[in-house]
Amino acid sequence: ALGQLAPLGTRRIEDVLAAAKGFGPDPKGVALIGASHAASALSLSPLKEAGPALYQLLRFQKRGSLLSGKIITALSVRGTRDRLSRQDLETLTAFLFQSDETLGIQTARVLGRTGDARAVDALSRIFKTGQSPQYLAEAADALAAIGTPEGGKALLAMRSRLSGDPRFDAPEDGRYAQRIEAAAAVFDPLSPPVLGKRPGPVPALPFRYEGWPGEGRPVLAWSGKGNALALKKEPRRDAEDTAPLPIETGASVSFSASLVVMRKPGLARATRQTTLQARRFGKTERLSKKDYRAPQPQEELLFEEGDLIEVLAYRAEGQCFVRLPADGRVFESKCPKNTGFFEELDQLRSDWWLKTSGPGGISGWFLSDSPGLAFLSREF
Repeated sequence: ALGQLAPLGTRRIEDVLAAAKGFGPDPKGVALIGASHAASALSLSPLKEAGPALYQLLRFQKRGSLLSGKIITALSVRGTRDRLSRQDLETLTAFLFQSDETLGIQTARVLGRTGDARAVDALSRIFKTGQSPQYLAEAADALAAIGTPEGGKALLAMRSRLSGDPRFDAPEDGRYAQRIEAAAAVFDPLSPPVLGKRPGPVPALPFRYEGWPGEGRPVLAWSGKGNALALKKEPRRDAEDTAPLPIETGASVSFSASLVVMRKPGLARATRQTTLQARRFGKTERLSKKDYRAPQPQEELLFEEGDLIEVLAYRAEGQCFVRLPADGRVFESKCPKNTGFFEELDQLRSDWWLKTSGPGGISGWFLSDSPGLAFLSREF
């Protein structure tokens, strides 16, 4: 019954809340599925009582309950339809300082969307307690979306410390530092913001995975006119060139790593109520081979007509990596365009990079569609 209500919403707030609590404060397995359906039904309810009910259900959960993240997602779906009581705000901000920063990231997004100035102090403290650069960036986006002078002061102070902050030492963390700088610019008198253009949560997060489209390891050969394959130091189009790989025409091209990098996500829209069976990877911007091969939980994704889904990368046998725009979770499922129940709005754009090495310490990355590169077969 709850599964039927999940994509529709409900007006029976007390009954659905009681059913959700009936699964216990730390539901697992089928109980977790049922309680998740209840949270989804409340998230889509047109009644104002649904918001407080979700907060009641959130307070009912034990620390570490898997349902907590699903309830926070449900609150994000409701957006600004519910005014937060002081108790509700305290319930939500408590998740900013738990060990699971994934929940903190979700919570920061919800708080930014509420625009509630009472959350500024808690969001500002994340700059001192948070460890993940993505978490700090989410807090910055939320503070910029709320837009109070107190939040601006915290953002400007964080920006002034970026260059010496060890949490941003990794090269790939630069994009999060840029998000913090953009959020702080809202309050910089030298860079006055344009009304209506305050940054909120970034709508198109990056994504990459260690692997390749299709089944079987690709077998490559060089058929170019020259005798060298151009290489980049990093798997980016704007990366610095490195020494090319000397190679003779017809010789095989070996590779030690493969990385598919999304440049722009595809976008599809459901043309009817439907479902997708999917493997869930959670909120991630990079999927390793190890994580992909490890057992992952299965989930049935429910869609109403008009719901959107992002296409991140192609896999094999009609499968894709996809992402739910509402909460940023990544899944592997049948490609939406192969279901017959989604229409394609934007095409996916991605790069497939391969890493190779040669004599004299030569090492670098090249694109799979580099001129002169031939795909011969697949090894299984």
